[in-house]
Amino acid sequence: MRKTSLIALTAALLASAPVHAEPAQGWYASLNGGLALTSDQSESDDYIDIEDIGRVPGASAFEFHKGYALDGTVGYDFNPFRVEGELSWRKADVDKGRFSSKGFSVGNITYDSNSTPIEGEYSSLGLMVNGWYDLHTGSRWTPFIGGGIGAARIKSKVKGHFTLLNGDSYRLDGTDTDWQLAYQAGAGLGYKLNESTTLQAQYRYFTTEDAGIEDGVHNMTVGLRYRF
Repeated sequence: MRKTSLIALTAALLASAPVHAEPAQGWYASLNGGLALTSDQSESDDYIDIEDIGRVPGASAFEFHKGYALDGTVGYDFNPFRVEGELSWRKADVDKGRFSSKGFSVGNITYDSNSTPIEGEYSSLGLMVNGWYDLHTGSRWTPFIGGGIGAARIKSKVKGHFTLLNGDSYRLDGTDTDWQLAYQAGAGLGYKLNESTTLQAQYRYFTTEDAGIEDGVHNMTVGLRYRF
């Protein structure tokens, strides 16, 4: 008898629970932050500018520490498609870096190849236009997939000391800044806290034209999306 009463009570509660209405269209904004994992990078045809020597050709290789990613967006939800503009920032410090020269001249003296460890950092400022498709489940949970395209200002800093085989040491301190075509793809999961606010977790793979598919940045962020 008691078991029957519990079943009846559960059924009544479910029947009285509000059904989630079809998501409305409208403007929204979001703010997200989290972890950025920059892929190891190597370049066989690279160069560095060394003080008192000039441009030295060679090859470089970098491994990066875990970095951080921040982004803010403003967009419009057409339901189930969303289109947004994004401003993003990513930064990571070099964990292990090395430059190997291919041979160069200082005055009338020509030096053979030489290798030196270097420090530095990598950052990107992205201006993107994204499109997302919400996979509505009829509950508070909403997975989404999509991607974007835009431009990114890539900034690389390197520093260290370049020591020649004869013991002469030269200071290495340079910055390179370049705007590049950028694109990204990813997926996420949103949880509706109330009618206007959604908690979201996202993964995005961000890369640029010069970096290519293999040398991008893995971004894992959490944030809030607010509907106006």
